[in-house]
Amino acid sequence: MRDPKFHISVIADVTCDLNGSIPSTTRTTTIEDKFYGYNPNTESIEEPFAPSTITVMSIDNLPCELPRDASEGFGKHLMERVMPFLVREDDGLIERATIAKEGKLMKRFEYLSDYIA
Repeated sequence: MRDPKFHISVIADVTCDLNGSIPSTTRTTTIEDKFYGYNPNTESIEEPFAPSTITVMSIDNLPCELPRDASEGFGKHLMERVMPFLVREDDGLIERATIAKEGKLMKRFEYLSDYIA
């Protein structure tokens, strides 16, 4: 990282292996405080995005954030795109999405009957 030919300025270390394969990963970060700056010449923590530093993101629980983000996105779209048709007259969206009703497959999903048998 001290080599003059090293030009990487931002590293997102998804392994978050402290003092491991990426020398700039010396501490973890959080969702609220995502970045820190690593000065390879002094091997010290400094402000991120500064010209003398390599900005590092090393969120140790990042894999846990992906399902949360997906759930929030799904919930947002469900509330915006489906709920209105559940609480007012359906324009056919709910009917088209319904797979079974009163214990029987809807006509457009009858091709699934072999799986049921």
